Amino acid sequence: MHEGPAALPEHLRFLFDNALIGPDERIQHREDDEEARGQVCSTRYADAARARLQRLMPSRDDVAAVSSYAITWMSFYYELFPSPSVTPQRGHMMDKYAHMLEPDADIVHIASFLLTFALTARQLPQGGNGLILNGWKDVHSYVKAVMATVDAVIISHAGIAATIEGASVSVLFLRLQLGLGRVRSLWLTLRRTVALAEIAGLPRAWYSAHYLRTRTSGAPDSLTPGSADGVYLWESICATDRMASMMFNLPAATTTYKFPRKQIVDADGSVRAQSYMFEEAGIAMRISELDDGYMHRGPEDAAYQKVLECDRELRSLKSLTPSSWWQEEAEFLSGAMLVQFWHYYLAVRIHLHAAMANDAHDQYAYSRATCLDACLSVARRYSYLRRALPAGFFVCRIVDMQVFTAAIYLVLSSHEHDPIPSEEESSYSLSCVEHVITIMDHVSAGQIGNEFPLAAAATLRALITHLTLPKSAHAPAVTLRIPLLGRVHVGRRVQNSACASSGSGSGSSSTTRTNPSDMTPHLNTVTPGGSHSQSAATDPTGSTDPTTTATAPAALTNLNAYDPTTTTAAPIYEPWMQLDINTSFQDPFFAEEDMGGDFIDPWMVRMTDNDETMMSIMMGGGGGGGGGGGGGGGSGDVDILGNTMR
Repeated sequence: MHEGPAALPEHLRFLFDNALIGPDERIQHREDDEEARGQVCSTRYADAARARLQRLMPSRDDVAAVSSYAITWMSFYYELFPSPSVTPQRGHMMDKYAHMLEPDADIVHIASFLLTFALTARQLPQGGNGLILNGWKDVHSYVKAVMATVDAVIISHAGIAATIEGASVSVLFLRLQLGLGRVRSLWLTLRRTVALAEIAGLPRAWYSAHYLRTRTSGAPDSLTPGSADGVYLWESICATDRMASMMFNLPAATTTYKFPRKQIVDADGSVRAQSYMFEEAGIAMRISELDDGYMHRGPEDAAYQKVLECDRELRSLKSLTPSSWWQEEAEFLSGAMLVQFWHYYLAVRIHLHAAMANDAHDQYAYSRATCLDACLSVARRYSYLRRALPAGFFVCRIVDMQVFTAAIYLVLSSHEHDPIPSEEESSYSLSCVEHVITIMDHVSAGQIGNEFPLAAAATLRALITHLTLPKSAHAPAVTLRIPLLGRVHVGRRVQNSACASSGSGSGSSSTTRTNPSDMTPHLNTVTPGGSHSQSAATDPTGSTDPTTTATAPAALTNLNAYDPTTTTAAPIYEPWMQLDINTSFQDPFFAEEDMGGDFIDPWMVRMTDNDETMMSIMMGGGGGGGGGGGGGGGSGDVDILGNTMR
């Protein structure tokens, strides 16, 4: 089995490659490598795998019907993720079809063809009802069969998956997993792909190629086709790993690999979207570090200094591009649309913690303004980007998650009361959210993979309705099912007005856009695609809110523990949120899916008297900072459609 240069211990290799002795250059390494390539699996295994894969091959008519939809997403994909497994050429699938049926067809090539077909079939109108797909009732069941087989015969085989071709198939497999919402399986596959790429020597090959290009002044033809494939593949794996790390708040596996800044703008002034995205991925990895710092409640000044450093890095990246490149409206889908959307989403994530922090001295005004502006940009750009993306494409789910984070922040910031946002500002923010909801409704109509936007739109409507209800300590709670977060119970939290205004006599401006619902400077935000953690919120009077500790089930069942009669000041009813820790990471977006079953889809749930293992936490984007107020079950819960559940 050929495992690449990383399988060779460097200290041993150096003993036989030094100033005194070295490898015989007369040996034809390419022939040896090609021979070794054929030994990654036995002939018997290859024959059995080929038979299993070829049984999944669609008919020629189905391939012809699908191939016309392939060029759009393949061109877009290749612009951002150069890969030897994806070639953006019209008629590519039809040209390859006959070769995939040959008795000696390469099993990796067959797997790549099947994944490409599956990715494209999910984008057909009406879910691909016009396809024949003999043996399967619909596209969804066919795609699951393809994934199960490719996983069994290619992804799970360490020898095959450690080759460049095998790793490329793994990357395509990851895209399909994300499109289906299999995030847990995606994360495990991603970690395994990174590990096998390291074993295969892709990181070392990348550094060698970079050194060669540096010596040849970056000549594009300085790399062989095989070397270029390895370089692009490793960059794609690293970018995927770092973006996924930010989205799911899990540590990236490629943090130890440092890359010099790539050339962003060509001599003719055109921007390289792939290079820009690669730089964004590096910043995304640092955002995960920011989230960890807030979660561990480190020094506030040090945490905010890192925020400003990330912000400076993001702004520096943008300054390399011409201003004419930044256009919100676009007629055709391009890589630039997506990387610009991601740019503003990164800005949201960088400043979200600080923007929601208790800011009595107005030290985070810059973060509040930047976060609000970035959220508005994300919402506006979503309209053009989401409608331009092919239905069922894996990127759709990513941008849906990201705009959901921005929309939640806009809703909550428009209902702040200290200070009260201007009517014009609040109206514009809510109008942007309403437009996002309209787009979500539009893209959810009869499309494959519409689970997230459908539920997200309903959640946004429910939250807007809930925040516009009359402020009362006895108002019903709204129970939501948030992807990547689980079941949450949102209601009005009673907060004394004197407490809310504490610190105002210390020099804070009465016109500062602060979030009074956050009663702790160390905010642990909770957003889809953001961090989630337990936080003990401290009341400004010095008493600790008991409902913020997950170790006191008795206190957690009493959601009206706050006694407003302890002060003569008028109470202010703020949003509060509770997270059922038993449902975290168990939502339909994150839960495992049985190969033969359907997704678990309990988007609407209710809180019962047995829900004793809940912790009261901050909501990323302006939830209340502790328990109290609202009603767990006595006042009745409201589902995401606004219906009271008994």
